[in-house]
Amino acid sequence: MLKSLYVVLIAGLIAFSTSPVSAADVAPEAVVGAETIDVAKAKALHEQEALFVDLRMEEDFNKGHIPGAESMNIAGAFNKDAFELLADQDQIVVFYCYGTGCMRSYTASTRAVGWGYTNIKYFRTGMPAWKEAGHSIESQM
Repeated sequence: MLKSLYVVLIAGLIAFSTSPVSAADVAPEAVVGAETIDVAKAKALHEQEALFVDLRMEEDFNKGHIPGAESMNIAGAFNKDAFELLADQDQIVVFYCYGTGCMRSYTASTRAVGWGYTNIKYFRTGMPAWKEAGHSIESQM
């Protein structure tokens, strides 16, 4: 009896201590009307001087971001009027944030496509992939 209870207890602990990542925790792989890009494509676009928009919190942007990137707060400053001051409708724009667990670049890409922008790049793996690849970072500190 005690052995059975022990097995059930251990099984329960294992089941509840490891929770899989739910769909809500992972950004979608694609945005309709935008191109999903990997870090190699992001680097190539950076070398072509595409506009990079960092959607992370300002504090994190200041600590380190892709060189030349613009910081926009998806919850505040990111609206059609503000974005029109930053980018032309056909300009290459790369949106990035905290990686696959972050919805900000997905949201911004979706909005920009909806506003008629035709050259949106969704850098889904974002800043973590950029750092992991060893690409340069600049900071405001």
